[in-house]
Amino acid sequence: MTYRAVAWSFFRVGAGAFGGGWASLPVFAAELAGRRGWFAEEELAEMFALAQSVPGVILVNFAVLAGGRLKGKPGAVLAGTMAAMPAFLLILGVAALYGRVPEGSVWLRRVLLGLQAGVVALIAAAGVNLGRRNVPSGWKKALAWGAAVAVLAGAILWVKVPLWAWLVGGAAAGAAWEWGRGRGKA
Repeated sequence: MTYRAVAWSFFRVGAGAFGGGWASLPVFAAELAGRRGWFAEEELAEMFALAQSVPGVILVNFAVLAGGRLKGKPGAVLAGTMAAMPAFLLILGVAALYGRVPEGSVWLRRVLLGLQAGVVALIAAAGVNLGRRNVPSGWKKALAWGAAVAVLAGAILWVKVPLWAWLVGGAAAGAAWEWGRGRGKA
């Protein structure tokens, strides 16, 4: 693959990843696993988990990680820059027009509410698709459903659990699972 192909692919991903975070995962999968075949979907899921476990914009973190795997340090810089470029250009345009929209605009409020609903649907679809492909049956599936219910219950009941607690809890559950499997085989 050429640097040009990497640049174009990550620009396409950045242009289609509205909503950021989980909403961008299907876009990454379609381009990098489906269209280009550069990664298996399991690799994308692992890189995505790593990208969201460090501070920063998940889309850019993921692009830097994937670009680095594809083309080393220059690929990491190129992929991160190109993935961020569509948002940068779009926000420049929005900033130029924002002052022209009257404060309290009903039209703008309706557009933003529609965008929010679409992003929620994208995130839900990404989570379901990722789970179907990467969570086998048994204990791991039960753990995934338990985590989903806990997160939804927390969101509905407005229980604020810090992100670090979810990450540490998930890592501990995964480590316990692997330790139990290894122990059972010994």
